[in-house]
Amino acid sequence: MACAVVLGMLSGSAGARDWFVDRGHAQASNTNAGTEALPFKTIQAPANVAKPGDAVWVKQGVYEGQTRITTSGTIHAPITVSAWKDDRVVIGSVLRDLPHKATIPVGRKADTLFFLHAAAWAGDGERFRYVVHYQDGKQVTLVVDATKLADWIADPVRRFRKEQGTFTTAAETVPTPQFRQGTVYRMEWSAPGDRRPVTIDRIEFVGNPACVPVLLGVTGVVEW
Repeated sequence: MACAVVLGMLSGSAGARDWFVDRGHAQASNTNAGTEALPFKTIQAPANVAKPGDAVWVKQGVYEGQTRITTSGTIHAPITVSAWKDDRVVIGSVLRDLPHKATIPVGRKADTLFFLHAAAWAGDGERFRYVVHYQDGKQVTLVVDATKLADWIADPVRRFRKEQGTFTTAAETVPTPQFRQGTVYRMEWSAPGDRRPVTIDRIEFVGNPACVPVLLGVTGVVEW
């Protein structure tokens, strides 16, 4: 089966449809309608539904994994896959060689911990987790998932409505040369009352192979 896929060209077929992919969009999902307001998250999603003459517009970001288009385009009505306007789009895998876990020695008491962090290639599940180890042998695990952290190139989230047990805000958003922007988040966690008098021995930062976690700093505060 011939498959006409053209990068950087417009389609001109009557009745053709535009599909949008934007992994940085806060509401991007492969169950969306594929419009600019509700885009797909991966290129495979529009590839599954595109018809001859359709155009797939991919907005800025890195898109990993293989894409297969099984519907054939034609000479006069190709299926086109193009970067949106001047957006920089990278398609392909990124080589990663990151440790699965990092241990941060503490040796102090803290009523509240502030984590400054981000995540790249973040999916819908867990991004990473913190395990707070106390000197009495007990520990507390803080799971950071989509209810607490957005992908770093997504539109910044000022308040995560479904967040529980912590309080996260966008700490800083800056322009980046490769992507439209990048955001780091500050997550605040208040220790339970029975943990505050106990010294924290160490904090483990445990990554998820499905994404790239970034920890910039941890600050402890004694309030009581």
